[in-house]
Amino acid sequence: MKKKLDDAARKNAPGSFVKLTHGQTHFQWHGSEDGQVLVLVHGFSTPSFVWRGLLPPLIEAGFRILTYDHFGRGWSDRPHADYSLEFYRQHLLELIESQSINSPFDLVGYSMGGLIAADFVNHHRAKVDKVFLIAPAGLNASLSTIPAALKWPIIGPWLAEHVMSKRLLADMAKPENQGKALPDLMERYREQMAYPGYMRSLRSTILHTPLLNGLAHYEKLAKADISIGAVWGAKDTVTPPTGADSLKEMFPTADISICEDAYHAITYSHAEAVAAHMIQHLKD
Repeated sequence: MKKKLDDAARKNAPGSFVKLTHGQTHFQWHGSEDGQVLVLVHGFSTPSFVWRGLLPPLIEAGFRILTYDHFGRGWSDRPHADYSLEFYRQHLLELIESQSINSPFDLVGYSMGGLIAADFVNHHRAKVDKVFLIAPAGLNASLSTIPAALKWPIIGPWLAEHVMSKRLLADMAKPENQGKALPDLMERYREQMAYPGYMRSLRSTILHTPLLNGLAHYEKLAKADISIGAVWGAKDTVTPPTGADSLKEMFPTADISICEDAYHAITYSHAEAVAAHMIQHLKD
């Protein structure tokens, strides 16, 4: 039985909400009000709670950090829409404008968020100072576990709700996807799944966002004359570290690091190492 995502449910959420074109968006500000603004863009299935372990060192480094939940995830609304790069870009732009961020900010994207960050810079270069990518999708991402029938109009939604959801939970429960920064990961993950529209948004994202082939967006970013940093987990099988080679070819001056023992859950399994790489790049 699905729960209703309404004002009563949102009383349990930290942070704030703002009504944008496609509905309510959950966001949080962290850190000193006069720090350099840093916007964090999360990935495909895990919402903004993935940043929990990164926040303390980033705050200590003096950043003013904005985190938010994509539509369809976390505490944000789950609108009926095509979850395309344009959709995610417009969401981010509206949020930034709602918060009166008028000076160039640093932009960080994790997994699918890396692809969104690249696309955002390609359309709004003047708004962004530096970019940092964490295991970015679109370079060589793998969704081999997703059934091809997910694209079918009738059976696809059923598969997403009853098959894909169980597979996501099973993957999330694997030891390599755990981390000390999120000891309550499974509880939090199940919570967002309890509200209708979550699996619909993931299926629509698979259908409308180039998670497997986003090279063109990174190639365009390479022409933007912007500072790029990135980090991968050496054992990542979702967005394998071979993507670092592709990124280096496009950005010869990119600041790229590899965390030797990390998988795709790098933001909360190796938060300290990721934060150190981020701070070094963004403060350099």
